[in-house]
Amino acid sequence: MEIFSQLVLIGLSNGGIIALNAIAVTVIYCAVRTLNLAHGDVYGLASVMTMVVLRSILPIDGTPATPLQVLLAVPLAFMLTIAFGVLLNMFVEFFGFRVFRGQSRLAPIIATLGLSYMLYQFALVWRQLLPTFSRGNHHSVPGVPELPRDAIPAIFPKLDVFQALGININVQFDVKDLVIILSAPIAAFLVSRFLQRTRLGKSIRAVAQNEVAAQIVGINLNGTIRAAFMVGGALAGLGAFIFAVTVERPVANQGAQSGLVAFTAAILGGIGNPIGALVSSLIVGVFAAFSDYLFDGRWTPAFIYILLVGLLMWRPSGLASEERSSELHSQRSETIVLRASRSNAALKPGMVLVNLIPLVLLYPLIVPLIGEYYLPIVNNLLVWIIFALGLTILLGFAGVLDVGYALNFAIGGYVAAYLTGPAMAWRDRFIGGIVPDGAIVIVIVMLITGALGMVKGWITSRMRTDYLAIATMALSLIMRDVLKNGGIGGVGGFSAIPVPTMFGFKLDNFTYQYALLILVVALLVIGSYRLLNSRTGRALAAIREDEYAAESSGVNVPLYKSLSFFMGDSIAGLAGCLYAMILSYIEPSLADFSTSVMVLAMVSIGGVGNIAGAVLGAVAIFGMDRVAIPLFEGLFGDQAFVMFSVRELSYLLFGLALYGSVFFASRQLRIKSMEQS
Repeated sequence: MEIFSQLVLIGLSNGGIIALNAIAVTVIYCAVRTLNLAHGDVYGLASVMTMVVLRSILPIDGTPATPLQVLLAVPLAFMLTIAFGVLLNMFVEFFGFRVFRGQSRLAPIIATLGLSYMLYQFALVWRQLLPTFSRGNHHSVPGVPELPRDAIPAIFPKLDVFQALGININVQFDVKDLVIILSAPIAAFLVSRFLQRTRLGKSIRAVAQNEVAAQIVGINLNGTIRAAFMVGGALAGLGAFIFAVTVERPVANQGAQSGLVAFTAAILGGIGNPIGALVSSLIVGVFAAFSDYLFDGRWTPAFIYILLVGLLMWRPSGLASEERSSELHSQRSETIVLRASRSNAALKPGMVLVNLIPLVLLYPLIVPLIGEYYLPIVNNLLVWIIFALGLTILLGFAGVLDVGYALNFAIGGYVAAYLTGPAMAWRDRFIGGIVPDGAIVIVIVMLITGALGMVKGWITSRMRTDYLAIATMALSLIMRDVLKNGGIGGVGGFSAIPVPTMFGFKLDNFTYQYALLILVVALLVIGSYRLLNSRTGRALAAIREDEYAAESSGVNVPLYKSLSFFMGDSIAGLAGCLYAMILSYIEPSLADFSTSVMVLAMVSIGGVGNIAGAVLGAVAIFGMDRVAIPLFEGLFGDQAFVMFSVRELSYLLFGLALYGSVFFASRQLRIKSMEQS
């Protein structure tokens, strides 16, 4: 019973932290009904503000703080943290939502993803500006960007509540845990009363139910949504402050995926229901505590992600919320922009071959000029072009935002490693140790990843765009944990994967590999144009524009969505297979969220749905990362901009590229709509 009680208290304390964040998520999502991928960064940066203020006023050498110092530091840190959270959330609301209002659901999701990378870069820069920062690989994992994580002076006394009350029980319950457990219900109660009783709260609920009807009765849509973000920012600041002063460190995890657990709790409790978010957060916290104790703590995040996906499959609207009344009548096109769609349709496959012929002929001629270093980079670029072409089919043709697209890329690489890699005991047992031909491996990989894509399509078939995005992100993170912790190569992955052998011909040099890759790219480009002009392509375009209208016109939406998942994910598996066989290495990090974001940026920057744009986008993003940044580092040295190198600012450049591609594409679409009207 003592162990059970201790685990429950730990779970309630952790759940209270989750609840303070989930309540902010539920208020914001209630107003805009679109996923905000920058919320985790707002929460993390607000906790850094608490750290900076407290470390500036309170002694950090271990000496006790005077009562005057505490009375000055704590209220000041509290107010500045909340104000900072409000300002950050207003920034996210304006640039991530207001400029895209009334357009595609996809645009704000991708835009807030770009903003998330910018805010992450801001955290890295802030870390280097702190007086405690020193250059060099002094952190625990060399090469990993270092976030602000300095210790915060203790504010609460080291006091066990049960012992202070005279309760003789062998269970630890500190004052800090009591503060967390009390703060979460108070915040949930106050926010619930705010939404139910105040004029602004009623306006937020009205906008959540029906934007058009709310404006008809005189509610200012932009002002109400901005106010909801301000409230959400204040709640994020409150949660960050309480986390920082109780844990005595700022939030360690930032980025788009850092808010996934809070979103799970918000979905479980029902969007727009602060009390439900509180209860579900406490359940998730207790579940995580028991999972850490009974199983392996490495698997706890995967269990929570599985819970999230299961909830979205079962009831996407949550357990305590009602469906939005205008959901069927406010469907917006999932198109961000289809640049030059007419020219895409008019371009003949023969023209593609004509454009590719010079690349094939020039490559052997420029090999002596570019040097050995760039040869594998060119081949790696072609793999990423293949990867981007697969997402173009999913996102550009069918309007499906798969934020966990790296899932099948990693699976394709691991299947290829198991089929061709050395020292695979199962192969000796089942096929006598025979290494299959590379062509057979590619076919097997594409069939497996395509089938898994159809399963993923079935899992997410009933989900809206934003829920589908969060579910695919969770599935990708689950697979990453399986690959890392499930005995499938471990954290290090597989190495020494042999080079491919096609029809008995060994592709053991970069030129042969280039020939194979350029052939695959040519076939995929031609096939994509064929698909775009086919009956299937038109059906996918109808689904992308309006799923309900397409279904009423006789389009079998589940069938064509499953088909798009099969095609897109089989191409992702193909790219992963070629990546493993050509680079002779595969690791679990290929299933990371960052891999999916990188290929999403490639597709977005060239214009979603534009086949040629996907190729150019891959060249731009990959070239910036592997060619341009090293080149600038060589020219300007380690401190190109004041005290920051180009590599240290890469997250900002990447975020700007991702956000700018969506912003300018949306602007072009708006201008085109105005011209037509």
